[in-house]
Amino acid sequence: MLGRIRQVLVLGVLAFVFATGSRADTEPLLGQSKAVNASSVSITGPAVVPIGQCVAFTITALDGNGQALQLAHNQRVRLDLIQSASVRFSAKSSCSKAQKEYVIKAKHSAITFYVEDQVSEEITIQPILNPHSSGRINGLKFDVSFVSNIATPTPTQAATPTTTPTVLATRTATPTSVPTPTFSATRIPSPTPTSSPSTFGILYDACWFDKNGDAYQALDFKLTKPYGPLVLQGELYIGEGCDPKAWNDQLNDTGAADNFGTLGWIFYFIYRPNITDVSVVWSFSDTSGNELWNSGCENYISLPPC
Repeated sequence: MLGRIRQVLVLGVLAFVFATGSRADTEPLLGQSKAVNASSVSITGPAVVPIGQCVAFTITALDGNGQALQLAHNQRVRLDLIQSASVRFSAKSSCSKAQKEYVIKAKHSAITFYVEDQVSEEITIQPILNPHSSGRINGLKFDVSFVSNIATPTPTQAATPTTTPTVLATRTATPTSVPTPTFSATRIPSPTPTSSPSTFGILYDACWFDKNGDAYQALDFKLTKPYGPLVLQGELYIGEGCDPKAWNDQLNDTGAADNFGTLGWIFYFIYRPNITDVSVVWSFSDTSGNELWNSGCENYISLPPC
């Protein structure tokens, strides 16, 4: 993340959440349901893994009886190692990007992560629930051996609850609960995904922004130099791949321009919380409508928290 969130301002139709500064379209406050949070977490997966292979594991939220629990709010989990090891954790099935923290989202009980090691060794994974709060909890430890010369991983070790839920291998089609965009004006065309000009200076991550127990599709960014007024927009699509036929929402549909300076910002969609099977193209344009940069298609199903 580019900065610590410090305060909230409401200005016009945009609400600013500063990471030294952040914003999103405003919406009325909604009532909050009674929290149902996990008492612990467990890990399931193969106990023996071939070195050099990226293998899937699952983190499951547990209630006080050790049973799988569907969460009312997002909860973070960090994966720590009991001993020094060369293992890599990742949210990607290719293990191409290291990631130690994950979010089990509201209305879910589990999340998948991936593990890879290039060295034959035995490790112990310690999942930490709520790692950044005073109420952090050590979950159930999980032992994994990385070995060479085995054809397939062995069955899952029996150290986790017997009622671990089945995690679907495929996602459903377009969510039935996706609301219609609230703006009524004609949608302003925004740039299609293309390669980004190398002269535009930006550091960014597409990620999930957590607020009041909900997760929002966000862009965490910082410009490397001031550019004057710029128009930031986001095009949201249902499903992966940013299919134009599956377009569903637009951030900054009025095409408003802002001076971003070199502060860190988080912009996010406020009308699609916790809908994971979406993709977004983020872009910057000048006030004449010339595209200066775009992110390409970001698939949010596997992205980390901001």
